[in-house]
Amino acid sequence: MENDRRCSECGHPIPEGSAYCPDCGSKFEPDFAAPPSYPRTPPGEQKRTRGRLPIFIAIGCLGLVVVSCPVCCIVFYGIGSAIEKAEKKEAAEKIGKAESLWNGGEKAAAVEIYKDLLKNYFRHVDDDKRRALLSRVIEFDIENGNEGSARNFIRIGIERNARIEVKREEFSRLFEEVKEEIRLEEEERARQAELRRQQRASEKAKGRKPKVSEWDGSTPCVKDYLKGHLHDPGSVKYEFWSEPFEHDGYWAVRVKYRAKNRLGALVLEDKLALIQDGVVVQMIDYGG
Repeated sequence: MENDRRCSECGHPIPEGSAYCPDCGSKFEPDFAAPPSYPRTPPGEQKRTRGRLPIFIAIGCLGLVVVSCPVCCIVFYGIGSAIEKAEKKEAAEKIGKAESLWNGGEKAAAVEIYKDLLKNYFRHVDDDKRRALLSRVIEFDIENGNEGSARNFIRIGIERNARIEVKREEFSRLFEEVKEEIRLEEEERARQAELRRQQRASEKAKGRKPKVSEWDGSTPCVKDYLKGHLHDPGSVKYEFWSEPFEHDGYWAVRVKYRAKNRLGALVLEDKLALIQDGVVVQMIDYGG
């Protein structure tokens, strides 16, 4: 492109990019070509573009979960059904083997299989067979002086509401003893459950452990309480702070301080602040 710039003083042509007139020496700003401009993507469009990938990923993951859940359920159901079928078959085989041993006079060997069936395959044995197996096992154990084992299988029968028919005097005594043991255990479980419920309620009411100042080891909520309850809050001088500790459903903080009473005398106080949910609900004398 031909250069058409001329000096404003003498009219002499000016070379491109020159800052001086080559004829008269006049100075002026060089006329550099402006850099080419390129189209830029609007900021809003960039934001929309960047946001598409996570959305697509989220939708894809959601779709995978929706599709895979029914498939997983079907697979697990199939596995469970296969295991159930195999266990039923194994229980039936064990019953057949044990019955053959019992009828052949090998009662000890049969009882060992009966015990395995009652412990591990109970739900695969029908009611009449359960009654027969339990009765045979318990009677065999009592007859052979194995009272501990007899008690265990009496417990199985009581806990699972299975009938037991044993015509031995010792059986009635063991049955009543085991039944009483189960009753006492149920009462203890109920007591423990109630204690846990009360503890959870206490923990909820007690709230979080009170904060402690890193500066002087004081408990701010206790300080706030004393400021509102002392006769002369400005006279208080703290001598001891304990760490917050649990006490009868509260957080407790022991604090020793000196403050003026109504007569203006500076007295020493040793108090225990009881705190729930970050608030002092009671201040009592510390009893040691």
